[in-house]
Amino acid sequence: MVYDLRRIILKYFNSEFSFPDVPTTYSAIESTFGAVYKKPVLDSKQKFLLLSWPGITFAFSMPVPTPQSAAMSLPPQITGDMEEEYKTKIVLKRVMLYCGGSCQKAEVPEVPPSCCHGNCFAEQVQVEKEGDYVTKTTVLLKSEVGQRRGASDRMVHKEVVLCFGGSVQDVLSSLGAPAKVFYKDVDKMRIHLKDKHKKLVSQHSDYFFNYFTLGMDVLFDAVTHCAKKFVLHTNYPGHYNFGMYHRCDFVITLRDEDDKTIRLTPSTKWSELHLGQTEEEPYYLKRNPSTNVVNPFGSSQCFGSGNLIFEVMENGYIASVTIFSPYLNN
Repeated sequence: MVYDLRRIILKYFNSEFSFPDVPTTYSAIESTFGAVYKKPVLDSKQKFLLLSWPGITFAFSMPVPTPQSAAMSLPPQITGDMEEEYKTKIVLKRVMLYCGGSCQKAEVPEVPPSCCHGNCFAEQVQVEKEGDYVTKTTVLLKSEVGQRRGASDRMVHKEVVLCFGGSVQDVLSSLGAPAKVFYKDVDKMRIHLKDKHKKLVSQHSDYFFNYFTLGMDVLFDAVTHCAKKFVLHTNYPGHYNFGMYHRCDFVITLRDEDDKTIRLTPSTKWSELHLGQTEEEPYYLKRNPSTNVVNPFGSSQCFGSGNLIFEVMENGYIASVTIFSPYLNN
């Protein structure tokens, strides 16, 4: 939406029709775009007159009625055959661009294959539970297909299933090569391990496969090289990792304390969840600044439910969902 026309110049093909220092009238828009696609619609709530073509709607401000200009007021039956004198009185205030036949029925367009640039994206990530624990994650992938890179002609869709205990080869064959591999050189959680495991773990390092375009990470065990944790990122502003990952459009079906079904998505706020088995006192996660990296954000809170860990920001939105293997303790 364009709401401040004083800062830009609008052009349709080679014809400029809106300038910062000159008010754009109804007549100027009509002469530029030709015959009206739909008859003007009066938005009585916002006091706008809406003039639409496929994919674009112009909102004109209505003149303030006065006793002298009562004859110029808009008639109840709005038609495209308004008087030219009236068309010069109403001025363009907003421009709305969208995909679809009308502004009220706008829809999200498909991403063109040329925008993928060789990357793979996730349309949706479905998290499936068996009893109280999550056992597998289904990822709906989409990618470009073409003769050569940069000349894609279509998109392909594929469904893959990630399970705990899957090998590195299983994950690579399902998701492809990761964008980055991160090794946990310092594992501060080793203090919680039993004594007999500390020496074994200290000789190896767990590692992550980072899939930035999928919005997720996969953690592998250093000894068995099997997947033991999945991290799903929401990429909300105000988080330490904002802008690093694409948003992971996950869907997790949970049960609240009243045994009602809850559909958890990246847009769900933590206050909307009422999970009876959630820990009352959260753990606090504080990412300390490092070299040339400053953390201006506060600490986040981590809540546990089953084998799920929810990282919640100060504004109440979920920053990430970590799914760990329910068989770790075994």
